[in-house]
Amino acid sequence: MQDLVYDQKRMKRAERLVALGTLSASWVHELKQPLTVIQLALDNILAEVRGQDCEEAVRTCATDAMYSLETLKQSLGRIRSFGRQPEHESPQRVPWIEVVDDVIELLRPATLEARMDMSHEGLLQLPPAYAIRRDLVQLFYTLLENCLQAASGPNHQVKITGTYSRGEVKICVDDDCGGIAPEHEKKVFKPFFTTRSTEANTGLGLTVVQRIVERLGGSVTLTNRFGQGVCVCLTMSVDDQGR
Repeated sequence: MQDLVYDQKRMKRAERLVALGTLSASWVHELKQPLTVIQLALDNILAEVRGQDCEEAVRTCATDAMYSLETLKQSLGRIRSFGRQPEHESPQRVPWIEVVDDVIELLRPATLEARMDMSHEGLLQLPPAYAIRRDLVQLFYTLLENCLQAASGPNHQVKITGTYSRGEVKICVDDDCGGIAPEHEKKVFKPFFTTRSTEANTGLGLTVVQRIVERLGGSVTLTNRFGQGVCVCLTMSVDDQGR
């Protein structure tokens, strides 16, 4: 097994960085439409006053406003790029079983204390992922830590199962930790939503998972059994690069 190079502090720090990236992307999305309207209005104003006899101050103000708008759009572009994947990291072939084993080992002290059993099945038979290893570690750390946090007492079980069919890998994380209250079920993928203390949680758990899986060209589904547990399934296509 590969030596662990991650710790829980790094995982938490990574989650908070994702929170900043998600928030910045949300700001950019919200500002894009009104800024486009302003730009079109300024274009129209400059077109109307060009070649006409009007006060120079009007032309100057409109030109200055257009320049400032362009500067603002460039700044927003830099903010948007904040949450993107660093360019110096390259994807590689990563065996799913190695990542899951590493994360289970990382969480072992917490699972022993909680008397929680984490096991997996079928991962050895899966084609490797073509991804950045750090992303996959963050993905499974987030999912398995969510199970730990949801457990109301000892003697719970979490099972990770993997299947491969027709070019698709499907990995499900199934727990018996009580499930999600029905009124919260539709909110769990929303950024910053949490039912726990906001001092200890960013509310980015499943948002982080969804973002990483979508970056791999996949999707996330959640099956909630309130009072029993939750099953989160990741479905991803395996192209020629990942084989």
